[in-house]
Amino acid sequence: MKNRKEKKGFANFDFFFLFIIGVLIITAIFLIPQYSELKGDVGSISCSAIRTKLGKIVEQYKLENSDNDMVPDKPIDIIMLKEKNYTTGKYLYCPSGGVYMINSAGQVYCTKHNPELADQ
Repeated sequence: MKNRKEKKGFANFDFFFLFIIGVLIITAIFLIPQYSELKGDVGSISCSAIRTKLGKIVEQYKLENSDNDMVPDKPIDIIMLKEKNYTTGKYLYCPSGGVYMINSAGQVYCTKHNPELADQ
């Protein structure tokens, strides 16, 4: 019988496999922080788009109800617009966790992204 020489150490395949795992780990280390930053930017952009849409809904409400339904003491709010079927419930909350409100000047703001527009 011939004695077979046993291989000791790593084969080429083992080094290649370790190299691939190393590349994946390094890629993950760089991409995970960028993903979380991108996720925050997407929430801010969608919040801005929803605020713009709600601002147009407020203007539409003011135009349609300027004569009969506007009471000076009763401000416009998102809940009232939902009750009068100007908007749906999905526009009550910001995707990032804020709440949409309307100040006394009729500007729509988010409690998370631009709370400086709130009435003082």
